[in-house]
Amino acid sequence: MAGTSEPPDCWTVTASAVARGLLASVNVASCGDRPITPIDTAAPEAAPEVAPETDRRMTAAIVLAGVCTFLPVYATQPLLPLFRRVFAASELRVSLTISAVTLAVAIAAPLIGALSDYVGRKAVIVPAILGLGVPTMLIATARTLDQLIFWRFCQGLFVPGIIAVAI
Repeated sequence: MAGTSEPPDCWTVTASAVARGLLASVNVASCGDRPITPIDTAAPEAAPEVAPETDRRMTAAIVLAGVCTFLPVYATQPLLPLFRRVFAASELRVSLTISAVTLAVAIAAPLIGALSDYVGRKAVIVPAILGLGVPTMLIATARTLDQLIFWRFCQGLFVPGIIAVAI
């Protein structure tokens, strides 16, 4: 419409003015004939401080959990030539001891992440730590390469319960 002036975009002007601190001391601004209350510019409440000693312990626990979780994931990698001789299998077949874990992690991670959002981190991490121990011990009972691959896949199902949830 020619000859008429549009009022400025009030929300944009107000938001940018508040961001620059121009309206910090103004209670009410106006845009044309409409009053506008600026966004609350009070500083957000600070998160409670964690004692440095507690923070270091938490960090150390997460690092230790990560190391202990990924150790079984790649533990068979240096053993691949031995598996090839013991099970008289091809390189492709023995490499499945690594691929099975990786595949299981990829399958379980989104599900475990959603579960931890629903029930809480501790309710997922503790059973995952205990659960990872079961297939890790049962690997010792594997008599065939297929059994070994199966137990390695089961290990991979528990890994995201520790890593994806803790980090």
